[in-house]
Amino acid sequence: MTEGELTAWLRLLARHVKAAGADYPLNKVSGWPGAFLTQRRLRHKCSKGSYQVVFWLIGLAYQFARFDSFHDWQFARPALNRFIGPPASHPKAC
Repeated sequence: MTEGELTAWLRLLARHVKAAGADYPLNKVSGWPGAFLTQRRLRHKCSKGSYQVVFWLIGLAYQFARFDSFHDWQFARPALNRFIGPPASHPKAC
């Protein structure tokens, strides 16, 4: 299955699920970018300001985590160590 076929199938599934009043599987399959596309395509919660603020904060947090993971967690690790302390050193195995 190509990416285009998968996208078309997921859009059809999202429309069907919206008609049924259930949750959106496209959001779960493709993360926040898929949720954004679903919002725009189906015009769902596009005008709710409070929802959009939370949505974009989540999107920014995901992008930060992705960026930081590519840089060996150089930003998150010091912050985490500050709150829970540095990791304990383990004795070396013989």
